[in-house]
Amino acid sequence: MKALFKDPNIQAEFEERGYVILPFLNEQEINYLLQLYKDNFSQFEITGLYPTHSRNSVELSLKMSDLICTAFKRAADDILTDYQFFIGHFMVKSNVDSREFELHQDWSVVYEDQFHIAQMWCPLVDTYPQNGGLFVIPGSHKFFNNHRSGSLYRFHHKVSERTEKHILPLSIKAGYALFYHNRLIHGSFPNQSDKMRIVAMANTTSKEAGYVYYQKSKKQSDTVDIYKLDKDLLLSNLKLFEVGEIPAQLPYINSIPYSDDAISEADILKKIEEACQIPS
Repeated sequence: MKALFKDPNIQAEFEERGYVILPFLNEQEINYLLQLYKDNFSQFEITGLYPTHSRNSVELSLKMSDLICTAFKRAADDILTDYQFFIGHFMVKSNVDSREFELHQDWSVVYEDQFHIAQMWCPLVDTYPQNGGLFVIPGSHKFFNNHRSGSLYRFHHKVSERTEKHILPLSIKAGYALFYHNRLIHGSFPNQSDKMRIVAMANTTSKEAGYVYYQKSKKQSDTVDIYKLDKDLLLSNLKLFEVGEIPAQLPYINSIPYSDDAISEADILKKIEEACQIPS
């Protein structure tokens, strides 16, 4: 599988842990993105978790995606090799009606057995557990080879006494970026500070990868249909995808057998135990 990062040591860490944290944006870029957010979203009353790409017009979401990815390009060119961006957006966590974002994985949007993929989570303010920072289970991107989408099972498990000791809280300074695999099990703490937690995000993968969408077939219960996806199709139809539907114009590629990918807390704990075992 072709590397995503130029530095082989960073690539090795990403493959082993499922994430890396790297210096990314400079002060000018941070200020530009903060102003971009304020100019377009500060007039809204924001509570809880606020992903800008699913709460606003398609036109605004497409515009923000282009501008965020452009702002990321200088730093990404230094770190990544032969890459492409998918979509960019802001992920804001308000201090009003703020809750834990449960353990979960992000959608599958490439053939993950063929291409590396990473979410680029870049805070524009310092983030830490008290203001809604992220937590991860290191190495959990290797636990399950499941597909995730709006129509396929995606687990959401609150952190319990059993899983709490296995999560790693992350404190990330403004301008640094967390690159994490879409399969990595992660979540975020409630924002208990007096300010918004503002993060700019984009997805990245190899230029050779084609984006895809996995849809549970409505005609054959034992089948998953795979469709070609791009930024415009996703952002223009996100509300459909989120409720397990697809637009009529989505280009069909092929189908694969469906397996019930329901993942329980016990399944996650079993994988953690297996990963911690030392070979004799």
